[in-house]
Amino acid sequence: VSTEAGILDLVAALKERENALHILVNNAGKAWGATLETYPEEQFDQVMALNVKSAFLLTRHLLGLLEAGASFEDPARIVNTGSIAGILTGSAVTVYAYGVSKAAIHQLTRLLADELAGRHITVNAIAPGRFPSRMTAYIIEDKERYEMEKRAIPLGRYGREEDVQGLSICLCSKAGSYMTGNIIPLDGGALIKGLNLD
Repeated sequence: VSTEAGILDLVAALKERENALHILVNNAGKAWGATLETYPEEQFDQVMALNVKSAFLLTRHLLGLLEAGASFEDPARIVNTGSIAGILTGSAVTVYAYGVSKAAIHQLTRLLADELAGRHITVNAIAPGRFPSRMTAYIIEDKERYEMEKRAIPLGRYGREEDVQGLSICLCSKAGSYMTGNIIPLDGGALIKGLNLD
């Protein structure tokens, strides 16, 4: 989904099988870490294309299916994956494009929520903090740093799959039908402390 051609292929395949779409989760993403002086332009562009442009284009090209699956009583849902790296400056120190891209996803979420509310489509973003992933594997492997980070998070741990699952279910169920334009931190309280974990 990093190119419009790839997105159009995906949309065409979906339209062959479905006549309505009730939920779209924009979750594709990547990161790249480097110092300010050495950050490659090509990697910056790739991160922005996958993390931001693909969410915009996929949403745009799936609007017809989303509108077909939407109603006043039960809106269609778009859930974007943001990050506390798009809120905290310290979280983006060495992953510049990632932090910038997630801040852009947060703003895109608000803009789309405003525009699509009248079409009975809600748009929200989940902004995760630290979770086990390929992006954090190097931290988890460094036992001393991993324990230090967990102690710095008010709830004392990294997030779990069920944390994301629960919030996603809420947003996509009747319980979330009156929520739109929200950037919801899922971070164990990291934003409370303004944690700089990098």
